[in-house]
Amino acid sequence: SIIATKKFKLVVDSLRSKLRSKGARQFRGLSKRFRQWAGEDGFIDKHEFVDELVHLGIDVPKEHVEALMKFFDKNKDGRISLDEFLIGIRGQMNAKR
Repeated sequence: SIIATKKFKLVVDSLRSKLRSKGARQFRGLSKRFRQWAGEDGFIDKHEFVDELVHLGIDVPKEHVEALMKFFDKNKDGRISLDEFLIGIRGQMNAKR
């Protein structure tokens, strides 16, 4: 599985690092960034996601694009919701949240 490869993990880590460097460290900053990326429907589709990765300067090999969508799009509806984005970046939230 591509998701288990070292190169894939480097792409995800690079996204996390770039978001932190842009001030999106906590829930509020990540939520704001998500809303900037999301289309009018309030979700991020594959094309919007790839465009934003390129904008952040993250080189995503073509074979990783589908794997990234699978990694973030937990309910497999073809788009990334705010909750899916936050879990993909920060990990599963604890019960207090």
